[in-house]
Amino acid sequence: DLDMSTKFGNLTKCKESEVKPCPFCGGTEIVIDEYEHEAGTRYRIFCTGCIAMIDPGYAQQSGTVKSMWNKRV
Repeated sequence: DLDMSTKFGNLTKCKESEVKPCPFCGGTEIVIDEYEHEAGTRYRIFCTGCIAMIDPGYAQQSGTVKSMWNKRV
């Protein structure tokens, strides 16, 4: 069985000075989720406005997903 539901762990709102607004909806409520994975603690980041998310599955530090969020082409 593949569980497709998203289970959140410890949510922390990012400071607006640390992350760029959402590239899709322009939202500024960006949240880091620290969650438990089979391989240990992992991090993902998402916009609470439109739920755009980056969850690489390997991020072991919140700074990793913040950097990914802030990277714009």
